[in-house]
Amino acid sequence: MNKLFSDDYIKNKHNENISKLFNTFDIQAIPEDFIKILDRGKIDFICTSRKMNFWCKVGEICVIFPDLTRKIYVLLDYGYCMKYDEIIVNECKTSEQRNHEIERLYYEVGLTQQFVGKLFRLSQPSISVILKKGRNEENE
Repeated sequence: MNKLFSDDYIKNKHNENISKLFNTFDIQAIPEDFIKILDRGKIDFICTSRKMNFWCKVGEICVIFPDLTRKIYVLLDYGYCMKYDEIIVNECKTSEQRNHEIERLYYEVGLTQQFVGKLFRLSQPSISVILKKGRNEENE
C-alpha cells in the first residue's frame, strides 16, 4: 500500500517548519516541555502572526505524531516570557458541524483564518465566507 506522503517529504516539511519557528522565536526562550512535544512529532504546518489583543508574537502550530494524530498548539511570545497552549479541535461529521467548529476556533480561540483554512484544507477566502455566513445567521 502506498503512503500518502513519503517519510522524506514529511521530514523535509518538518525541517522547513522548524527553521521557520526558530527564526521567528527565540529558541532559548521556548519552553523546554514544548520542545519535547516537537521532538515527539513533526510540524505539519505553522502560521506566525502578531496579535494586537495580546501584544505578542503568535505561532499557530499543527504537529503530527507517529500514530498519525494531529494536535494544535499556540505559542505566545510576550517578550518577557513564552507560553504555549494546546487547542482542542472537536470532531466534525457534517459540514454544519465543521462550520460551527471553524467559527469557534476563529472567534473563541482566536486562531487566524489562514491557519484554520490549512487545518480544514480550505482556502482562506472560503473560511471568510463561512464566518460571514455564520455572523449573518446570528443577526437574523
